[in-house]
Amino acid sequence: MQQEQYRDAIDEFTKAIDLDAKSAEAYSLRGEVYGKQQNYIQAFADFERALTLAPNHTATYFLRGMLRYDRNEMNMAIEDFTRVVQLDSTNKNAYFHRAKVHIFLNNYADAIADYAKVIAIDPYYADIFYLQAKAKALTNDERGAIADLTEAIRQHPEMAKYYKERGFVYTLIQDHQKARVDFDKAVELDPTLMAEIDEIKELFL
Repeated sequence: MQQEQYRDAIDEFTKAIDLDAKSAEAYSLRGEVYGKQQNYIQAFADFERALTLAPNHTATYFLRGMLRYDRNEMNMAIEDFTRVVQLDSTNKNAYFHRAKVHIFLNNYADAIADYAKVIAIDPYYADIFYLQAKAKALTNDERGAIADLTEAIRQHPEMAKYYKERGFVYTLIQDHQKARVDFDKAVELDPTLMAEIDEIKELFL
């Protein structure tokens, strides 16, 4: 069924291109669908055609970056996401996905910098505080991680994973009392975490 939908979408974008051979958007969107079909030669050809027609087409750089990320072409994905933010410094999705690439490459400082850009654009994006906290913990910035997780909890106090992560960071600085409080709250909110948290307690508390 999904493949049939992809074929239908390609047919529609091809018709759009037949009507307007200079439509960078149509080439870009068709390239995205080819990518979902894993027809990478056609996908990259369409992205290249779109950028030839519109060299500053941010959507094409973003979609190509996403496809390169999916193909583990991480350095090239960074290049595309970087081009997006050069053209549009408010594009939080490009910063977010570039941060994901940096995490994959263990470039935690660069990931933190990109998460900070997302937060500057959208300070009410609790999950970014959560992800930034995890990266900070990996760079031994436990206090910064706790501050980020506290903000995530302030925004969404119903999210068990925020308490669990903050509890874990508290164990790293040997604040066992606060760790237990957070672990208990996480289990209260999501009892399915009990086994995982019990393992953490056995190891760290």
